Amino acid sequence: RAGLGGTDNGLDGYWYAFAMFAPEQFIKGEEAVMFEIENIVKNGVTAEELRTHKETVDGSFKVALASAQGMASVLLDNAEQGRPHEFIDNYVPMINRITLDEVNAALRKYIRLDTIVTVAAGSIDRDKKPL
Repeated sequence: RAGLGGTDNGLDGYWYAFAMFAPEQFIKGEEAVMFEIENIVKNGVTAEELRTHKETVDGSFKVALASAQGMASVLLDNAEQGRPHEFIDNYVPMINRITLDEVNAALRKYIRLDTIVTVAAGSIDRDKKPL
């Protein structure tokens, strides 16, 4: 899984990739994650991947607005971020206007392979070997 974190209250935040592996598969798993990150920076996402993600954002946002608790959460987040009320109505159309070229340019600009930090926890030693 991958996503954005730490973007509350106007902070720049960070992008992360997260994966879990059995200790004996850690090295192969780490290599596979790095391969995918390098591939996405080099080649970008596909039109199909972008379309699928836009559909997910659209559906998730509509589901969030379908309950009183979800609506309250969206309204509170909107207020905390200092956005105008119209943002709620414009959010999905704004997401849908994002182009494939914009996404891939942002990936190349902001994912810096030279600053990636790996954090590992679990039953492995300092050499990434199972305990």
